Parts: sequence; structure tokens; C-alpha cells
Amino acid sequence: MATQTLEFNAGSGLTISCKLFALESDTVVATVTATEKTNDKNRYSVAFTSVAAGAYRLNGFVGAVGGFVNEVYDLLLVTDTFAPRSEAASNVPANFNNATFASPGVFATAALANAPTGGGATADDVLDEIENRGITTFAVQSGITNATTLELIQGDTYDGIGKPLLGFTVAVNYTSGWTATLTIRSKDDVVIATYAGVVASAASITFDADAPTGLAMTGCPGSWVGKWDLQLSKAGSIATIARGVVYVYEDQTR
Repeated sequence: MATQTLEFNAGSGLTISCKLFALESDTVVATVTATEKTNDKNRYSVAFTSVAAGAYRLNGFVGAVGGFVNEVYDLLLVTDTFAPRSEAASNVPANFNNATFASPGVFATAALANAPTGGGATADDVLDEIENRGITTFAVQSGITNATTLELIQGDTYDGIGKPLLGFTVAVNYTSGWTATLTIRSKDDVVIATYAGVVASAASITFDADAPTGLAMTGCPGSWVGKWDLQLSKAGSIATIARGVVYVYEDQTR
């Protein structure tokens, strides 16, 4: 059984009923009442039990009124404390098979040496775990909001002039002969756009990209939702190192 403790800020002295929703879903996954911290007023924690790993939105209700808390969390099926994405904190557990991570997405040199006696994690094991947990570091440049969501404005140019290049920071050196491709597909699996990337340094991959135009926008504000991944290739070897959901938002200046 995993106890997943979520922390957030809200007004002091409230009785907040926390409802957890999968992203883009109206189905309540779990409901638990939060507890305000004794000394750190306006700071609350709420403990859920064995919620499946994934991205969730927490909506805090006081009575029948919601919206007192509105935060997104990336949960793992482990006993740990999670901060919301808005706080840009590491949601990564302290260890993977006793292999300590030095910082989000970067494992320490001692990671393999600290693997369990009698088994031991290989370098590939650790890298697979990084990818599976979505903790490769992204995001230093415009358009990347977190490890799984890419947000673009239709018609905008992410070319390093109008806006910074789309950029990814990775934990592995792919500079020696690797090529990068960013692909965006619709929910119906139609390719909407592909961009060739530049492996700019040992830790950086950038894309000169034009956000797709002519997509049907829905909702308010208008947006188009699809899927994307970042694939690297070299001499027949393929590595998909990032993937997630893409939102293309309606351009109001047109």
C-alpha cells in the first residue's frame, strides 16, 4: 500500500475536501479532507492511498464550492510526498532500488554501486527507470511546460528570434552522430508536423519549429490536443527519449 501525500497552499483555517481527477477527466478518483500544518499556516497536506501513477488535478472544495485549490501533480505509486507542478519541485522519490538520484533526472555516480546486494541495477536499468518515470529534465526554453506537456500557439515561430527555440535538456550525451526528430500527431494518429532537431551539446537538443496552423480549435480558450514524441536515431539504433500530450492554442491575432 502506498501513501501519497500531496502538499499545497490555501487560506488558513479552512476545511478543504480534496477531490482528485485524472487530467481532462470529470471523474473523481478519490476524495480526502486536507489537514493544515500546525506551524506553517496556509500550508496543507492530504494523504491518498495507492492512487495509480499518473498526472492528476486536485480541486479543493469548501462545502459545495470548488476552486479553493487547483493544482496538478505527477504521482508515482510509492509512499512519498509530492509538491504541485506550479512549485517546480522535484517529485522524484529519493531512491530507485537504493540508487540515489543526485537531482531531478540526474542519477549520482554512486547509483549503480548502491544497487541492491545480489542483483544490482545496470546503467540501462537506471536510464529506463528515468524515462518510465518521466524525470528526464526538460524545459528550459519557451514552449515546454513540463516533462509530458508541450504547449504551442498556432502560427507562432519557435525559431530563436520571435521566440526561443523549443529546447530539451537531457541526461545522456547524444552528440556523437545522433539525429533528433520531434513528431506531432492527432488523436486519430495523423501526422500534423515533424521537426528536425539539433543535438547542440552534451545536454541540449533544440528545434527550429513553426507551430501547426489550420487545426480545429475546441473549448474555451480554444485549443487542439494531440500527442508528441522526441526520437533520436543513429546507425539503425532508435531511442524515444520523451513523449506526451501537445496543446496548440488558438491565436487571437489573425
